[in-house]
Amino acid sequence: MRNQRRIKESKAIKIVDFWCKECGRDFKANGVRVIKTYEREDPRAIYMANCPVEHLCIRHITDIELDPYFRLSKNVRQSRHKYAKDVLQPGQDGYTMYYGEEKDRREA
Repeated sequence: MRNQRRIKESKAIKIVDFWCKECGRDFKANGVRVIKTYEREDPRAIYMANCPVEHLCIRHITDIELDPYFRLSKNVRQSRHKYAKDVLQPGQDGYTMYYGEEKDRREA
């Protein structure tokens, strides 16, 4: 049921960020939605596109937790690193390095 809503809200063709496992790089391309139906299961959908070197790449529309883009993409990794210090909490490794002991004492 939840998949049907995601599929309905997705566009048939959309510019999507992809990661090519073969080339080892990120790229943007027009992703074409492909819907697959299996017996007794919710339909599943992916965006498919070819990288600049013509390797086939996919992004999950449904089953996002299976999408390899979030594990492999260099762009995602850089974004996570860029904002990592903004979500540090007192007591975590690196907190005093960025915010100092003074701020740590004030919040205690």
